[in-house]
Amino acid sequence: MRATNPATSPSTTAYVIEHVHDETKNGLGAGVLPCAEFGANAAWYRLSLITYNLLTAIKRRTLPPEQQAARAKRVRFLVFNLAARLTLHARYLVAHIKAWAMERISYPPARSHFRQLRRRMLLASPSG
Repeated sequence: MRATNPATSPSTTAYVIEHVHDETKNGLGAGVLPCAEFGANAAWYRLSLITYNLLTAIKRRTLPPEQQAARAKRVRFLVFNLAARLTLHARYLVAHIKAWAMERISYPPARSHFRQLRRRMLLASPSG
């Protein structure tokens, strides 16, 4: 008798597919199609799948292990819901984030990742 790998068993694969479908439908707006056109609806669903993949990558890069199972609505709150003042300077859109808002990001690697991203954006030269 051969042992099966639980990671590749049909029940686990079905669970992952159902999870992705539930998350895109209920968390990312793929449950309500924009119109009656097949092509537009296909593009809408494809965009929700791209968004799901991006949120999954953000979860793995920036959130602590205990929060990596968070759903899309929670990730939007944890990562994207920061108070900032936006200004346009030398053809760059700059987000000024207060110190208390940066401290709100509770996971130190995520905080350092955002600071490095800010430094890279400030050091980049304008194109055009």
